[in-house]
Amino acid sequence: MLSVVNDDGSTPNGSLIDEIVREGARRMLAAALEAEVNAYIAELAEQRDETGRRLVVRNGYHQPRKVTTAAGAVEVKAPRVNDKRVDAETGERKRFSSAILPPWCRKSPKISEVLPLLYLHGLSSGVFVPALEQFLGSAAGLSPATVTRLTQQWQADHAAFMDRDLSEVDYVYVWADGIHLNVRLEEAKACVLVLVGSAPTARRCWVHKTANVLDSLPKSAQPGAKKAIQDIYNAEDRDHAEAAAKTFAQLYGAKFPKAVKKITDDVDELLAFYDFPAEHWIHLRTTNPIESTFSTVRLRTKVTRGAGSRTAALAMVFKLVESAQARWRGERTPPRRPRPRRSPLRTRQARRATHHRGSMTAFSQPPREASAMSDLDSQVPYWDAAAGTKTFTHPLHLPWLEGISRHVAILDYGCGYGRTMEELEQHGFGNLTGVDTSPGMINRARRLHPTMDFAVLDAPPVSPYPGAGFDAVLLFAVLTCVPDDEAQHRLIAELNRILKPGGILYISDLLLQDDERNRSRYSRYAQHYGRYGVFETGDGAVCRHHSREWLSTLLAGFEPIDTRTITVSTMNGHESTGVQILASKPTLT
Repeated sequence: MLSVVNDDGSTPNGSLIDEIVREGARRMLAAALEAEVNAYIAELAEQRDETGRRLVVRNGYHQPRKVTTAAGAVEVKAPRVNDKRVDAETGERKRFSSAILPPWCRKSPKISEVLPLLYLHGLSSGVFVPALEQFLGSAAGLSPATVTRLTQQWQADHAAFMDRDLSEVDYVYVWADGIHLNVRLEEAKACVLVLVGSAPTARRCWVHKTANVLDSLPKSAQPGAKKAIQDIYNAEDRDHAEAAAKTFAQLYGAKFPKAVKKITDDVDELLAFYDFPAEHWIHLRTTNPIESTFSTVRLRTKVTRGAGSRTAALAMVFKLVESAQARWRGERTPPRRPRPRRSPLRTRQARRATHHRGSMTAFSQPPREASAMSDLDSQVPYWDAAAGTKTFTHPLHLPWLEGISRHVAILDYGCGYGRTMEELEQHGFGNLTGVDTSPGMINRARRLHPTMDFAVLDAPPVSPYPGAGFDAVLLFAVLTCVPDDEAQHRLIAELNRILKPGGILYISDLLLQDDERNRSRYSRYAQHYGRYGVFETGDGAVCRHHSREWLSTLLAGFEPIDTRTITVSTMNGHESTGVQILASKPTLT
């Protein structure tokens, strides 16, 4: 088909690319219809009348009609079939009906699906025809009646949802809140109650409570009161929160007893979130998980002008919440386990390591809560349990170390039981230090290598060493044990801190694997952990495999020297593809 193309690339029917797409869709649809009819006729070719003529034959084409598809309006001439067979039961002639393009079809199923979604998210059914006609090139099949039919299906879905059996369901938490719809229903300002999840105890929302308290105070007192309230729900534990609540009552109780009473009367429910894992507190102390969902509901219902039925409004809310559910995230991490307390022995070892570097610089570790990885990222209990059984096999590529003096200070970060340090010592390197988050691994390392220097990291990724203290840092199979992006960034930042300018960073880790076993578990855990490549092993670890692009992003602050691909056996005995990266910290200018 020839078309006139203007200088700007447009044609009389729109842009050239749209016309090419529509023409391609028309040809493919025509070919599919021809193939369908030919197959139908061929299947019945043996059926003939008493004169030997076929009962099912071609009979030209139907009148052209336009079908609205995702590619736009496509004109179709469907082939026609003359079927002379007679149905023995009804006595009527049989008819061929295309499964691809039924006689009633004027739009593709995808267009039918999108109409109620547009309505759901705010487009009035009355403007479907003028709005979509401009986009699709035709108004065929865009009747607002489509919305009416499908909203009836929403009502049926909502009814089925309300009648479902919850006897086998066990939720962990519940958020409950109500919303007044801006739609005229049978009852004025009817409130819709929405529950998300379920839980054994009741809790109050600190955002709503703070607003209620501040509304009871003069503006001059509000900034100080707000800070005092924040001190309550941001306290490190329940005891400190209760103390902060008493302080708030002492500061404001004399002048503003009603405001203080709003806190003290509900203090048990307000502090109930402290009874749950610390990683979940941020989710539990407010109703934000449900408030964000309500924003979508309000946005849609406030543009509904006409009168509505209670059933239709509830069905709309149900579908909006169901749609929002796809964007919900899970709570942050599993319950936090206590870390081993720092012993005086480790403190003395850290001091000796500092003197060993020839530095008398005093230093202090940042507070643990400000920089520590979550337990998911250090996984200390798992590694302590596995310390006596796991074997690590990432190879040390000695040619990369040939130009390095045997007397430089080298840190093996995540040293495990000291395997790599032993190999370095065998090749003449003597100034070696190993650190690991697992006391179990360090104990094993000390038993195997009693003359070497090992230490436990009490607040990973922070290490007890001054800045620019090492000439080289090894990071072997450590990133795979740190699933979180931000935790990996903090780890690399710490290594950058303790490396001397021009110092070497040697990384060995695992890439994304292409076998079915790994692809399956990447997909299975992607939604739970929020990234593709994170997975759980059968024995309780959470690990991560990386893309080369991510590793390049992670090491953007270093100067690349060399990379190589390796094949390595994992700690659970699976042969996998890995990568080794040699980079350097930029020198000062």
